[in-house]
Amino acid sequence: MTQTIDSPPPAPPQRSATSMLEGSGDGEEQGSPLGLILLVVGLIVLFVRFGWGVPAAIGALLAMIFLHELGHFLTAKAAGMQVTQFFLFFGPRIWSFRRGETEYGIRAIPLGAFVKITGMSNIEPVDPELESRTYRQKSYWRRMSVAVAGSAMHFLLALIFIFALLVTEGPTWDDPSPPASVGSLSEEGGALAGGVLPGDVIQSIDGVPVPLWDDLGPTIRDMGSETVPVVVERDGELVELTVTIGERLTTEGAAALDGVLAGERILAVEGQSISSYDEFVSLVDGRVGERVEVTVDLLTEEPLTTEIEVTELLADGATRGFLGVALEADIDTVEPIGVGSALVRTVPEFFQLGWDTTKALVSTLWPPNLFGMFADVLSPADDVTIGPLDQLRLDEFGEQVGDDRLLSPIGAVNVGSQAFLAGWATFALFFMSINLFIGLFNLTPMLPFDGGHVVIATYEAIRSKMKGVRHFADVTKMLPITYGVVIVLLGIFVLGVYLDVSNPIQF
Repeated sequence: MTQTIDSPPPAPPQRSATSMLEGSGDGEEQGSPLGLILLVVGLIVLFVRFGWGVPAAIGALLAMIFLHELGHFLTAKAAGMQVTQFFLFFGPRIWSFRRGETEYGIRAIPLGAFVKITGMSNIEPVDPELESRTYRQKSYWRRMSVAVAGSAMHFLLALIFIFALLVTEGPTWDDPSPPASVGSLSEEGGALAGGVLPGDVIQSIDGVPVPLWDDLGPTIRDMGSETVPVVVERDGELVELTVTIGERLTTEGAAALDGVLAGERILAVEGQSISSYDEFVSLVDGRVGERVEVTVDLLTEEPLTTEIEVTELLADGATRGFLGVALEADIDTVEPIGVGSALVRTVPEFFQLGWDTTKALVSTLWPPNLFGMFADVLSPADDVTIGPLDQLRLDEFGEQVGDDRLLSPIGAVNVGSQAFLAGWATFALFFMSINLFIGLFNLTPMLPFDGGHVVIATYEAIRSKMKGVRHFADVTKMLPITYGVVIVLLGIFVLGVYLDVSNPIQF
């Protein structure tokens, strides 16, 4: 519900939905330098403890947050709006100073930042002498410039990262699969015994062409324990070899055996060596529900002898083929391009990456997917079987289950620090992606996001045009939805922190 008025009516002394998220901004307190000193000391401790990775990730995230709010600040100032506060973080002040009418500083809870602009909605009480300088009294385009300025900063950073990566590395985000060039071989899988050598480029397996590395896995998936011809290119010539494909347990196969994990290989049953899942089945047939001593490999440096419980024996789909080859390191499938070409290509790449990010974002925020994500994390689906013995293995070796993860600020620092240590390209790619995501996420058309202010400003402009008099949306009618959005965001944040602390992402 809205109301049409020429100027905002007197309002009770309450804060808008936006200001309630930003902090009160009351008082002239400027804090103490002690808080700032403690913050700097904390960063030094992180450097001593973790090296450059964590401080670099924190610094990059802080710079990103600062530039977001700087966009709001500069556009508000340019529009003649009153800006009373510009703070990093939320909560109690740590340290601040005042220049003119604006207080700048740092607060205690590192979950973002804010710029406080006077009169963001019709319910905010404002001194009549300042009414002309409020956000709500400015033109539509002035309000729009302020609302989108934060996301615009993220998009600008993404464009810079895309251009820099194109010039220095090439389009690493669209890295095509290289040829199936063998870098190293394992003792299992059959390739080594079949005569495959480092440097060979696999051309076909059992007559099926393998043009790219990504084609290798699907080609051999159902060939476990089969002996097949493998054609490789060696020193410019085609060589045909005979290779017996090995086996690894699939997710389904591992789920039927409490105590082994997907990707592992069973080497022996109660001391008797085996070479295939069929041999395993023949040895444990009739022992479903019993515990069996087996020797497994892959997730341990050395073969591990442990007890498992046979919960089911599968006729099909228990294993996948395993060749035992690793991709040759440092194969470049992308190359840097010139500055001129990079300038031409940056914007199209930005829109393509932005579109991909938008589709992923919409899919994530679609209510059934969003609440299904909570359900899956809090109560794993029935088709993902983690037995007690499986859990012991997971706890001991730290293997992660599942690829879907929520990323809290803690997780962003963790992944960002690893990306920094992995090199410039990985670091730039991560922060290019996170800027695209946050820039688009922040345009979600609901308060407290900036996109909510875009929707309100557009709605007010349309209604004002239709009625011929300035129209102000009644923000109080939107508060229940805003509170609901905040609760969902808080749930995502808490769940993300839990995952990032209990099972941090490693790569």
